[in-house]
This record gives sequence, C-alpha cells and structure tokens, in this order.
Amino acid sequence: MFGKLDENLSNSDNYEKIIDTLDRRGKIIGLDILKKPINTPANFLLKFAIVDVFLYHALILYFTYLVYGDFLQSAFCWTTFGLGLDSIMKYYVFIFKRRDLHRIQDDMRTLFRRYEASDDEGSEKLRKILRISSILNFLTFLCFLNTGFSLNSLTMTESFRTGEKTLIFGFHLPIIDHTTHLGYAINYAYQNLQMLLVIFHSSQGDGFYIVHMVLACARLEAIIHQIEVLDRYLISPDRDTLSDKEDKMIIDEYLKDILQQHLDHIEYMNRMESLYSGYSFLLVCSCMMVVVINVFVLLSIFWLSGIFLSLAVFVKIMAFCVLGTVVTEHQKSLLFLLQSAQKPVEATMMKFKPLNLTTFLKCLNMIYSVCAMLFTMTRKK
Repeated sequence: MFGKLDENLSNSDNYEKIIDTLDRRGKIIGLDILKKPINTPANFLLKFAIVDVFLYHALILYFTYLVYGDFLQSAFCWTTFGLGLDSIMKYYVFIFKRRDLHRIQDDMRTLFRRYEASDDEGSEKLRKILRISSILNFLTFLCFLNTGFSLNSLTMTESFRTGEKTLIFGFHLPIIDHTTHLGYAINYAYQNLQMLLVIFHSSQGDGFYIVHMVLACARLEAIIHQIEVLDRYLISPDRDTLSDKEDKMIIDEYLKDILQQHLDHIEYMNRMESLYSGYSFLLVCSCMMVVVINVFVLLSIFWLSGIFLSLAVFVKIMAFCVLGTVVTEHQKSLLFLLQSAQKPVEATMMKFKPLNLTTFLKCLNMIYSVCAMLFTMTRKK
C-alpha cells in the first residue's frame, strides 16, 4: 500500500513485486513484457497502441495545417504534440531494447540474492534504498493519475467560465463537429482515451527509469559496505590467528570483490544510458518546448490548463535531473572514500614527517651524514 515494502518478504521478492506493478501498468497497452521472453511477439493491444500513437500525432499535424496562420490554435497544437512526442521513444525502448531491460533486472536480482544469502547487514542497507524506490514508483503513477484528473477538471472549469465547449488537448477529430453535443462527447471521449494510455505507459516507462536509477545508488551502497567490511577485517584481532599467506588471500578476495562490484556497476549504468539517453534527450527538449509555447500563449490569454501543464512538465524535467544528480553524488562519495583510503591518516612529527620506517631510514642516513661530517672536521683540526 502506498508503495511500502512487505516486511515479511525478502528484498528480491519485494523487487519482483515492483516489477509486477510496472508490468500491470503496461498491460493495458500490451507492454507487460518485463518478465516475458525477449522474442515474445506483439499482441493486439500493443499493435493497437502503436497505431494509435502515430495516428494521434498525425491528427495533430493535420489540425496544425488546418489552423495555419492562427497563432493561438497552432500553439495549442504544438503543446499537445510536444506532450506526446516522448511516447514514441518509450515504445521504442520497451519493444527494441528488451534485452537490456531484462539484463538490468537480472543484475538487481543477483545483487539482492547475494546479500540475502550471506550478509544481513548489507541486505538491510539495500532494503532502505529499495523502500525509497518503491515509494517513488507509487508516487510516479500517482502524479500521472493526478495530471489526468486535473486536466479534466481544468477543462470543465474553462468550459463553465467561457461558456464554450473546451477540449483537453489543442485539436479535435476531423469531420466530427466538436461544437455539437454529440461531436463534443466523441472528441472528449477520444482525448480521455489518449490520456488514459499516456498515464499507464508513461508511468511504466518513467517508473522503470526512476526505480532503477535509485537502485543504482543501492549498487554503490553495496560497494561502500564491502569497503567497510574490509576495513573492519583489517583492524580485527582475528588476523593475528592467521598466517601471512591466509591473511593476504582474504584481503585479496575482498579487493577482487570490490573491484568486480565496481565493474558491474559501470556495466549497469552503461545499460541504463543505452536505454534512456535518447528518451531523456527527447523528453527534456519536448518539455522545454511545451513550457516556451505555453508562456507565449499565457501572454495573450488566460489558460488554466496551460499553467498546470507548464508546472507538470517542469517538475518532470526536474525529477529526471535530480535523479542523475543523486547517483552522481553517490559515485563521488565512493570516489572520496577510495581516495581517502589511498591517503590514510597517519602519525607525524608535528606534520613535518610521518612516523614510519621510511622516516627511520632517513634518520639513520642523516645521523650517518652528520657523524661523517663531524668526523671529517675533527680529523682536519
């Protein structure tokens, strides 16, 4: 409920529940493919959704041609076009990038199962981040649902305020007269169908990205945890009971594991980049276009839906950028930890020289040099 984890289930089982939730959202458009074989053919719903999204954009372009010369009407059309543009990339990712989608899931399953089997402390650290990803996944769907409800409410408010039959989007179906009661009902139903499809496939696509960007932090947390485990071993009195060879082997195993987890994280992030870099670019550009056009429209008329849409897409851009920043900061924290390990705090002589064997040898060398100099001076006298 509300994105909370089931405390009676393991991390891997709770992760599967999150994937199941994303799959259910995609089912309405035939994109419940996250757990299906890669070569699963498209079903009727997916074919219908693909035809629908291209028809949707074609209708907007056609209507833009019909209202050419009318700045406000054209602006409404381009706003609607920008809102739906990223849908094409979402379909592309979930249809043609299934292999990467499956590999990312397998990477996370492997990580969760590893710590469940051998490290309760590490598993609990991963659980905290998994809990955040689950809540954000729920909030993503809630935000899209709220956007659809708000646009309907604002459209009805605008209709009552102006006395005109206002539609949600900036276009209407050709041939059908949207000023009649029947034509308005047909157009309104069609546009709500488009909104329903957008709510489910966008919350699936964006939800997958948000969940797995947050879980990228879990991968980094696992590396940091392993470094802490190695640090505890290095100061453990149990080392005294081991031979030098055994001690070296254990340390080497820890270091190899840390290095392997780091390489796995790099591969994981490369897969996420392959999946979402193009989509993110198109999303940011289309959202910026929507904001710019809406600002120009608002300079001419008061448009409630335009104000809300501008805020919604602005938040969407911010959410994607914030996630990138969070992952980058976690990576910097890991880098700082590794750099600190390379420059440990050590005992010194008033910060002039460290107290170690190198300094001892330098002291011996200096003593020898001074003694040799004094001996030479004494002999001359």
